Amino acid sequence: MMAAAFLLEQKADDAATVRDVALQLRRATEELARQTRLVSAMLRPPRASPDGGHPSPDDGPGAETVAAAGAPAPTATGTIRVVLADDKADDRSLLADVLRTLGHDVVALATSGDEAVALAGATAPDVVLLDIRMPGGTGIEAAQRLRTATPDIAIVLYTGDPTLDLTGVGLEDSGALAVLPKPAAPNAIDASLRLAVRRAGELRLARAEAADAKLRLEQRKLIERAKGMLMQRMQVGEAEAYRFLQKTSQNRAVPIVELARLILENDGVVR
Repeated sequence: MMAAAFLLEQKADDAATVRDVALQLRRATEELARQTRLVSAMLRPPRASPDGGHPSPDDGPGAETVAAAGAPAPTATGTIRVVLADDKADDRSLLADVLRTLGHDVVALATSGDEAVALAGATAPDVVLLDIRMPGGTGIEAAQRLRTATPDIAIVLYTGDPTLDLTGVGLEDSGALAVLPKPAAPNAIDASLRLAVRRAGELRLARAEAADAKLRLEQRKLIERAKGMLMQRMQVGEAEAYRFLQKTSQNRAVPIVELARLILENDGVVR
């Protein structure tokens, strides 16, 4: 009866821990979905000015798309380290100058997606800014590779092709956290970079919390299994078995989870 009651309690405890892990994973998934919606909102066409003309030159292309996303103004300050990839030398040079004028550090310049991936791995920037249309690996393809190889780096895509259907070229699977038109006003570029860095940090934290929860779940399962084995072998209750684990762990200066693993490997025998 004692062992049966313990097993029921163990299952209940494990279920509660699994629910905690599932909640953290759901929150991480919801955060990623929120960022995807943000990207979609940033792709909305620019607003026309009240007189029916083009957007105000003070705002510039892309400035209103950041506001349309519904995102709060980025609060992060300081220099952002950027790898910039564009196959057109003039565009690349102009954008690099804009980034430096904004106070950011252009740590590397690339002319293709393949080169951008290699430079990102070598320089560990905060952001990789990728032109979508490039030879030697498009911006979308490079973003997908970066998401796998360096998931903590924020990715921002930009394009000068107004006819490009971004939803049809794998944008949602690219891992990009923002998209800019080309050209874009300096304030829109700055806001998008800071927003992407902030979103990347939130995702990094969510992944870390989920990984930690999974680890704690596995450790808890080991301890509970070892405790159940001790209860049967020593013919003691749950509290006594757990106290034995704690005391032995302290006496041997061994983490309790490692002690639990040794007990399971030795069929309940403490050596």
